[in-house]
Amino acid sequence: MWRVIPLHLLDGLRIHGLDWFVEIIILNAAYALAFWVRYGGRIPAEYIGARSLLSIGIITATYSASVILFRSYRIVWRFASVRDMVQLALTVATSMLLIAMVELGPLRADRPIPLSALAMGGTLGYLAIGQLMGLSRLQSALPHRRWGEPLVIIGAGSAGVALVRQLQAERGRYRPVAFLDDDRRKIGRDVARLRVLGSRDDIAAALKQSKAQNLAIAVPSLPPDQIRALSRMGSLAGARVLVVPSMHELLTGSAGRLALRDVAMEDLMDRAEVAVDMDALRAGFLGKRILVTGAAGSIGSELVRQIRSLDPAAITMFDNNESGLTDLRDALGPAGATLHLRLGTVQDEVGIRRVFHEMHPQVVVHAAALKHVDLLESQPHEAVRVNVLGTWICAKAAEQVGVETFLLISSDKAVDPVGVLGASKRLGELMMVSLRNSKTLFTAVRFGNVIGSRGSVLPRFEQQITHGGPLTVTHPDVHRYFMSVDEAVRLVLQSAVIARPGCIYVLDMGEDVSIVNVAMRLAQLHGLRVPEDIEIVFTGMRPGERMHEALVGQTESPAATVHPKVREIARAGVYDRGDIASLVALLQSLADEGEHEVVRRHLIESACSHPRSVQPAVTTDR
Repeated sequence: MWRVIPLHLLDGLRIHGLDWFVEIIILNAAYALAFWVRYGGRIPAEYIGARSLLSIGIITATYSASVILFRSYRIVWRFASVRDMVQLALTVATSMLLIAMVELGPLRADRPIPLSALAMGGTLGYLAIGQLMGLSRLQSALPHRRWGEPLVIIGAGSAGVALVRQLQAERGRYRPVAFLDDDRRKIGRDVARLRVLGSRDDIAAALKQSKAQNLAIAVPSLPPDQIRALSRMGSLAGARVLVVPSMHELLTGSAGRLALRDVAMEDLMDRAEVAVDMDALRAGFLGKRILVTGAAGSIGSELVRQIRSLDPAAITMFDNNESGLTDLRDALGPAGATLHLRLGTVQDEVGIRRVFHEMHPQVVVHAAALKHVDLLESQPHEAVRVNVLGTWICAKAAEQVGVETFLLISSDKAVDPVGVLGASKRLGELMMVSLRNSKTLFTAVRFGNVIGSRGSVLPRFEQQITHGGPLTVTHPDVHRYFMSVDEAVRLVLQSAVIARPGCIYVLDMGEDVSIVNVAMRLAQLHGLRVPEDIEIVFTGMRPGERMHEALVGQTESPAATVHPKVREIARAGVYDRGDIASLVALLQSLADEGEHEVVRRHLIESACSHPRSVQPAVTTDR
């Protein structure tokens, strides 16, 4: 222990060295000025020479001792706070006390520093060093400094003020120049040294007056319709519109800071912020070994991120995407639960068994799947191998190693399926129901499109806008459900901790959205008008697509759960375990033969045929 402390002190003093040298010069100069004032501009001869050198030595030694005692070397001048100024005051006061003790003790007969000069010099020294520390903050706060691009901020509340201080401290790309706020009491006044130029109705005038081309929305709790309106107004005024993180991102720490970002489609969707029972989630995952298949995908990677925040013992990330796994690992960093990377495919039964027996997961989230509708229509045998056979192989391996909970990520296309993708996902759901009597809790969660995920329409729209259009939509009346990946994963995890054996859970996705409206909103987000600036072209429905998706089938009855955004399918047609095993073997055999149309027909017929319909077993809620 005696070695560690000096090393830390030496390291701190090494970093503080230049600041300490400047402070010593200032402090000695302050005491010299105090002498000069004390004696009316004529310092007595006895205080010049050896006594002056002794005074410098005493001042330097006592102040250095005080700096070490109070660890004032940790203060960074640029970010000095009120608390740091108090710490500096204690440091200088202690130095003065030590000088007085030396003067009244060993040097009592021949004091080099009179007490009056001591008090005056210490006070002047503190004020001078304090002013020097605050100089950099004062300079960064001056409105006339020409660093960065001018930025007008909507919202002169706590988030807006915090954003101003952060940007002024960083002095990076954006320089805040003015506020806009709907509170009439603030208009015309200064907040954080910036003038509040008007309300949100004055966006165009404020941008023109401040010569800014950037507009930041600093109201984390603002609903999507208002963000959409402000974004539209800013775009029409020729500004780049930015937002601060949402309240959920700030509260959970996923944002980390008030980092500005471009307005995203998630911000414009008409959906309320989703709350989950964090205590229940933490209890369900705390200290457990988790395995996520398809971990490199959009859903899988977000599952890994959010599960890791719940303090599990370890997370195994399984995928056939080598680069995706390593990129995710590097992005997550070393802090938190241990991450294990495993390469493989879910249809490799030997490889899956090896991974499950090696890692012994307690919770498995099966997100690996093929999901491009038109591609699977032309290659149904691949849907059988990955979505059907792969799910069955993972489920059997989970049962063999004693997994506690196995959660399948399903899709709204599994509802009354008409295509290959929907049929393959529906069979996955039926597998979970067929295993309702297993010691492992098997369950499935069904939801619609995830904004920004691979296969989603939004990334395609973004690419088309980048290339100047046109925006391609299959049909003017096509509608889809949308949900942010963050929201979807939160509700998936909530479903996992409330699940009952063999039940299927459906996420409340609100109202379905017109894809044409989504395309128009995204174009407006980029400051484009339809059809003046970019056109929408209708290409026709693709094989396996439907005009409208549904979350609940015609023969299904959704029931409420303990969470208002999660519903349970109370009655579902099922196969038993033997039926499923035979069906999977048949489909695998057909897929190996390569008769595409035969495979497609058997797949859809199997998903839509239910030899029996029973009530799922009722067990104690978990």
